[in-house]
Amino acid sequence: MKDLKKILLGIEEEDVSHDPIHFAYRFQTKEDKEVASIVASLFAYGNVSSIFQNLEKIFKFLGDSPSKTLVDKRWSRTENEFQKYRFQTSKDISDFFLILRELFLENKTFEHLFIGENTQKRILNFQKSFWEVWKKNYPDSKPSNGLQFLVGKGLENSPNKRYNLFLRWMVRNSFPDLGLYKSISQSDLIYPLDTHIQKFAKILNLNTRKASDYKTAFNITEKFKELEPEDPLRFDFPLARMGILKSCKSRYVPELCNSCKLRTVCVLYKTQISNLAKARYQI
Repeated sequence: MKDLKKILLGIEEEDVSHDPIHFAYRFQTKEDKEVASIVASLFAYGNVSSIFQNLEKIFKFLGDSPSKTLVDKRWSRTENEFQKYRFQTSKDISDFFLILRELFLENKTFEHLFIGENTQKRILNFQKSFWEVWKKNYPDSKPSNGLQFLVGKGLENSPNKRYNLFLRWMVRNSFPDLGLYKSISQSDLIYPLDTHIQKFAKILNLNTRKASDYKTAFNITEKFKELEPEDPLRFDFPLARMGILKSCKSRYVPELCNSCKLRTVCVLYKTQISNLAKARYQI
């Protein structure tokens, strides 16, 4: 594990241009960064190009101060101010901002809604708060499937990838994260379980479960805690970046693998080299 940690430290990245956190970097105040972060993280699903195109449109609408726009605008369920994005209609996105506004107005932050005995409970509490405000405002209206997908249904075994991404941004106090929330310890964070992290956890022999659920996210986090007990998510950004930039194909590709910094701890690479050695010996 010491060798793995040393190698992982060698892949740390300093470029956020291909990551949704890039949108939070555009703003200066805590309030703007927080609002920008929850918007950017919850819409961070799909391919990178689609995510950025959609977020550019949303942030153009939110303007120079997302928090001010959120609070001052008279949001309407009937206006078509946003373009449809995958599962969300224009109305779904307006509904999302309408409820988000009420949650933000209470204390000018969302931090007080992320409370609980662990990170999963904190996320479920935020989702519960969102739907409670929804029911209060629209007691006879059922939220659409698109809005439920965006916000989350409060399921105990959901990996809640996008919320865990948001909390990483808010809690970790070193690059690339913002460290705005002080009530949550970074050692309590859970890995945002996307395809990249699941792939790298497998090839680094840190996880064998195939299910994309909370248990897998928790297990992967526990493995990384063996490397960094106080900051297990330290390696999330650089590994995800490698996946986004397609530096790994989850199979042996000589032009990528032979120069990859992870090759000496990669199960796929070591298996390939072993097989080549056996083939030579048999010849």
